[in-house]
Amino acid sequence: MYAGRRWPRDLWLTALWRSRSGTRLKVILDGLPDVHIDNTTPIVGATPDSVIPTDRKHVRRLLAADPGIVLACGKQAERAITKWRGALVVMPHPTWRCLSNEALGQVRDQLLQAADGRRVRVRPTRGAILLEPIPAGGCP
Repeated sequence: MYAGRRWPRDLWLTALWRSRSGTRLKVILDGLPDVHIDNTTPIVGATPDSVIPTDRKHVRRLLAADPGIVLACGKQAERAITKWRGALVVMPHPTWRCLSNEALGQVRDQLLQAADGRRVRVRPTRGAILLEPIPAGGCP
């Protein structure tokens, strides 16, 4: 219905919380105060696997609101915030099949600790969950 254009935010959030991404984000964000959820673009693709290019102005507006801590989900989100210098947790996209409940818990733990300005990538691998520091200069 909204393919290729903006999805009204309230309807988008309702759909998000019912989706696989939303289910996994609830595990991470449940009970955390003042959480704002957004995408790298307000435009919606025609299919679930659509890739809409990042809207740089949209991302700059979101970061200008001084979010405190940014959780970047997926490679596109990580690339979109390369110049963000604040607290940052990067994780795989929530729909990634290999994302375990343990990894979701680790992302939540990192968010809870990110008030100290930490910048970390949570990278699940076979048999381990790596925590990789992200330099203040941005994401590599």
